[in-house]
Amino acid sequence: MMKKLYFWILFIIVAISLIGLIVLQAIWIKNTITQNRLYFENQVNIALIDVAASLEKEETVLYISNEMQSLNREENQSISHQTPNLKVNKEILLHPKSHTKSKVTAKISVLPSEKKQDDSLRLKSNGTTSEYVISIYQKAKLVERIVNRMINSQYVIEERVPKRLLEHTLTAELLLKGINLPYEYAIKDDNGEIHMNSENYNDSGKFHKFIVRLFPNDIFNRPYFLYVYFPLANQYIYKSNSFIVISSIALTLIITLVIAYAIYIILKQKKLSEIKTDFINNMTHELKTPISTISLASQLLADPNVPLENKNIDHLARLLLDESKRLSSHVEKVLHIAVFEKNSLRLRIKNINLHELIEQATKNFSIQVKNKNGKLFTNLEAQNPFIEADEAHLTNIIVNLLDNAIKYSDKDPIIHISTQNFNQGVVISVKDNGVGISKEHLNKIFDQFYRVPTGNVHNVKGFGLGLSYVKKMVEAHHGKIWVESSLGIGSTFNVYLPFYQRNIQ
Repeated sequence: MMKKLYFWILFIIVAISLIGLIVLQAIWIKNTITQNRLYFENQVNIALIDVAASLEKEETVLYISNEMQSLNREENQSISHQTPNLKVNKEILLHPKSHTKSKVTAKISVLPSEKKQDDSLRLKSNGTTSEYVISIYQKAKLVERIVNRMINSQYVIEERVPKRLLEHTLTAELLLKGINLPYEYAIKDDNGEIHMNSENYNDSGKFHKFIVRLFPNDIFNRPYFLYVYFPLANQYIYKSNSFIVISSIALTLIITLVIAYAIYIILKQKKLSEIKTDFINNMTHELKTPISTISLASQLLADPNVPLENKNIDHLARLLLDESKRLSSHVEKVLHIAVFEKNSLRLRIKNINLHELIEQATKNFSIQVKNKNGKLFTNLEAQNPFIEADEAHLTNIIVNLLDNAIKYSDKDPIIHISTQNFNQGVVISVKDNGVGISKEHLNKIFDQFYRVPTGNVHNVKGFGLGLSYVKKMVEAHHGKIWVESSLGIGSTFNVYLPFYQRNIQ
């Protein structure tokens, strides 16, 4: 009882530990996937911010470059049209960002001169100052144009962000963040209207969309937003963890299988130990009975105080013979099991007339059937009854089946034994009207030492070796055995044996 208690305590501890391991692995895998998803989303958001900054910088550089070229062209045109008598006044905004416009007037006077040489010297001496004044004028004019553009201009987003430039910048920034996935995008205004999108963009909520504002430093222009999503984001996230997840699951599964197999072996060994204990008890009883009978008969014969005429020599002789045969049969069964355990079975194959062997076996059993008020019928229909087999073991197969048919009958036994040819062999069927076998025990009756439970009543003696021996011998002859049974109605054991045996030693 204590051993069983210890076993179940150990089983519960192992089960709880295994369940805990599986739960921890599941939580760890879930957290790992969540962390990778957050990292992926963070990298995408950073990439989109960089995309917006890159597009804004690209536009600014392009605009300033164009304006500088335009100012240079205007200055060149203005200087080329000046005359010697022209006085140029230019108002330059030194601080265009202030609320009060400070103006500095730089006057460049070209005075008339009588001599060309004097004019040349004057221009040469004032050259450096003129270039500095013009540079200030250009910067102020550039700032003035930028401010006017910010206040008064409304630009079409399709012109500000060419589709090809957007795709190139977006792909480049994502690759810099290690994201090489197909994506879909769209540019929307603050009302959700799409102004530009990729070919397969889906505006439904099926995918998680990343959003960033384009040109975030625009104060007066209408805001536009870039929407991006990745159709294969989930596959990418799971794939990035596939090795760790698969390895973890595999190791957990291996541990689970090993523990399950260990528990299965323990339970099987425990059951086998119980069966062997029951077998030893039965064997002791079965062997003790004939030994006791032989011992009593021997004592009676050897007792000098009993007259010879009262000893009933014939009866005692038959009794000794029967009990010795019974004892020999039990020992033989145990030896058969030992032989099978060592895999040292050797069959003596020869050609046998199966019908003659069955008739001889049924003749020997007819007395036992009559003693039980039963009947034994034979229906030998096989056209070809000759097979290659070991005569002794084949006889034991039939005897065991007939013996079970008698032992497991709760009323007057009616037994039918028949043969028929089937698939290059012979099928032997032994049918009885006994107690039958329930479905839950049908697949176990051929196990070694197994006996169908009958509660606390053990009215049928035996070791649980007979059907195990029959199955092993049938398989040794390359045959098959199966049973059809209904509880309370009876059973039919079918044995198929092929005509010819090959590679049997």
